[in-house]
Amino acid sequence: MRTGNLELFVKVAELGSFSAVAKLEGLPRANVSRRIAELEQELEITLFNRSTRHLSLTPLGKLFFGDISVALNAMTTAHNNLKSASSKPTGRVKLGLPPTNDIRILSLIDTFQSKYPEIEVELHYTHNCYQEFYNGGLDIGLHYGEIEPSDLIAKKLASSTKKLVVSPSYIKRYGEPSSLEELSTFPCACYRWPNGEVEDNWVTNSGSIKVNRKIVSNNFDMLLRAISDGMGVGYLPGTLIQDALNRGDIVQIIPTIESEVTNAYIVYPKRGGVTLANQLLTDFLVEEIPNLISSS
Repeated sequence: MRTGNLELFVKVAELGSFSAVAKLEGLPRANVSRRIAELEQELEITLFNRSTRHLSLTPLGKLFFGDISVALNAMTTAHNNLKSASSKPTGRVKLGLPPTNDIRILSLIDTFQSKYPEIEVELHYTHNCYQEFYNGGLDIGLHYGEIEPSDLIAKKLASSTKKLVVSPSYIKRYGEPSSLEELSTFPCACYRWPNGEVEDNWVTNSGSIKVNRKIVSNNFDMLLRAISDGMGVGYLPGTLIQDALNRGDIVQIIPTIESEVTNAYIVYPKRGGVTLANQLLTDFLVEEIPNLISSS
């Protein structure tokens, strides 16, 4: 019985789709279906109920899934323990990052790979790491905002509030608003969310304001560049703009006005069955990201 087929069966059972697993593994859908059929033939049982629109485990399939998941997790853990004791950690980790991610994460990845040079890290932008964790093949994800019901573990890393910022050149050109009400007459730079909604109703601790949007982008780096170039007032998370503030590219205005606190989390699967490379990067980020933010 091939271990690879068993692992493929577990992924199909978790995702409920041959197509999703094929995309995740970079395999033809027919290959995934054939290998599951081979496993069923070898076991002499039917693991899945199949229809044109639905795929579900049979009662025997559910029983097998529970047992084989435990066995595969134990095997992976044993393998990781051996590798940890006998050799340099190796492998590949896919890290999901939100579009409004702190670019300083790159310095942390560089430090991590200096310590573990045989571990490859792939950075993948995702709008919702909960929804895209399995379909996107993520090993770890960084998430801002409310956590969602899931079998994934979410560990809080930091908290942040949005701040009103502009560039010095903007102030020379337009002046500086002194109140939330006055802000509505100033050109602003706004973020477009993945669902298409433009964030031009800014909710603050002093009330909400419909702003005069002049530049809109769904890319955080582009939006920050536009603000730094004097194209509009921005309302952005403090942790993500700290470098630009430190350099003097932008300055905070009306400092008493900010958003409610938003939390940042690292999201990862339960420990059983994850690779050593995943464990090492997760533990590293849990320790270092709060240090990075507190040093800002």
